[in-house]
Amino acid sequence: DDTPATTPPSTVDTPTTQQAAEVENKKKKKKKLKKAKEAEPQQSLEYASLAEGGPRIKFQTKFLGCHQTSSVEFPPEGKLHKAACLVNIMERRGVSPVLPDGKIGGNMAFLHNGALWVTPSGKAQGHFLKNEEWVHVDNFSTPSWSAGYFSRAETTRPTSDTPLLWHALQTATKQYGWAEAPQVALHGHCWATEAAATKLGCPISREETLFSTREDTEALAKLFANYKYPSCCMYIRKGHGFFLLANSLDEVRTKLTDFMAKCPPNDCL
Repeated sequence: DDTPATTPPSTVDTPTTQQAAEVENKKKKKKKLKKAKEAEPQQSLEYASLAEGGPRIKFQTKFLGCHQTSSVEFPPEGKLHKAACLVNIMERRGVSPVLPDGKIGGNMAFLHNGALWVTPSGKAQGHFLKNEEWVHVDNFSTPSWSAGYFSRAETTRPTSDTPLLWHALQTATKQYGWAEAPQVALHGHCWATEAAATKLGCPISREETLFSTREDTEALAKLFANYKYPSCCMYIRKGHGFFLLANSLDEVRTKLTDFMAKCPPNDCL
């Protein structure tokens, strides 16, 4: 028989276009997850420190008395409520994530008649700050690395980022010759990488340090000196987070909204 033999049909399935697309999507997701893992805040020095039970506050604190004993005017209820709403927005939008100690990674400060008011250290997730929980930082000493404060009780201490907040709102304007003096500072941990700084179009420090330390403040001070306010209002501390300055509570909320549109907190890699 001279009839040529025919090749039997292959029993191996050829991938369809849909299957190929699914494989490619899985590869992209895996790559994105790997990238996220490499850049997530868990890799920062502070995250590791907190995970091991390290303290947030790394400066000395001195309780000067309850609010009623202070000669400084207590901010009006409306101002405190507006500030507390900003803190709540930062948490809900992912700007202030939960850190290994179970507390929120973010804080803020504002000036009222020249006095510095800050969030208390270790705010619990989902808690809306009451008026009496705000802390008045009366002084901060760089040589002794210590803060004196008034609050509702000695256990209600100022945020661990008090050194940064004090420097930004009480000393930076004169020290760096800024054209204006900011009145409000917001800080959150969601934007802490080169990629985030590029998307936001803002400067980022080269050093990564533990927060609440001299080194942390010195790294931010370098940015303040080179990128003067108000020409620049957003600064990023590598491995720590962002620092946003403004002239009022309303202005800082607008700026925060604009930056979140540029680089959504949950997609900031």
